Amino acid sequence: MARKSAPSAPQQPEAAPSAATALTLLAARYLDFWQRNLLAWSNDISLPPLEKSKDD
Repeated sequence: MARKSAPSAPQQPEAAPSAATALTLLAARYLDFWQRNLLAWSNDISLPPLEKSKDD
């Protein structure tokens, strides 16, 4: 006896992300970008040399 499957709704290949998901991904990408760049820029900052002590 063959079982009849229930009719399923047509499924979209890709569900569009909600606005909250899009904003979350955008914020994560933005923060990741700034975290990487600020880390790189902070490594490039050259500090003035420390004053030599008179003992040297």
